[in-house]
Amino acid sequence: MWKKGKEEGSYSRIVFLNTFLFDCYILKFPIGCSVMRHKDTKIRTHKQYRLNVVLKKSSNDVYVEGPTKKWWRFEFFRPDTYFHGLRPITDTMYMLSVGYRLK
Repeated sequence: MWKKGKEEGSYSRIVFLNTFLFDCYILKFPIGCSVMRHKDTKIRTHKQYRLNVVLKKSSNDVYVEGPTKKWWRFEFFRPDTYFHGLRPITDTMYMLSVGYRLK
């Protein structure tokens, strides 16, 4: 059920939905996991948006460079515009990640 994550990270994911316009995953980041600083691939005709909800927190988590709307365990940002990643974590972390594209 768990599949290897993207961006050369050592995390796993369960895919609930993956279409051109929408995607939804549960992500599992094990102890020591990190994701290199990156931007998601730009699609010329669409703007990308992502909402991450941390379900089980680690002592440090995802970072986004640039404007982001963040409240408690919710974070909303443009993954195609701003660099983001994950510093090595000290506890297993779970996250719900929902993305969509708009013209």
